[in-house]
Amino acid sequence: MPRPVAEIVYTYRINGGFYGGVDEKPFFFESSAKHYAEQFARGDSLVVLVKPGEPEVSIVPDEGHGRPNQSAAKS
Repeated sequence: MPRPVAEIVYTYRINGGFYGGVDEKPFFFESSAKHYAEQFARGDSLVVLVKPGEPEVSIVPDEGHGRPNQSAAKS
């Protein structure tokens, strides 16, 4: 049975490079997926972890749901 998925698309800059990623989180209920996705608006900051030496590889950490942080990249 398919489950609803919240999809967060983000971009970030590191050392002059411009990169992007997609964070997908599955939920049991569509309302939960929508509620999660609504927390992120275009232009908000988002915590992104980037693989050392491979700036094109990134993830949004589960802890704190990647919510805004002073040193975070723009979404």
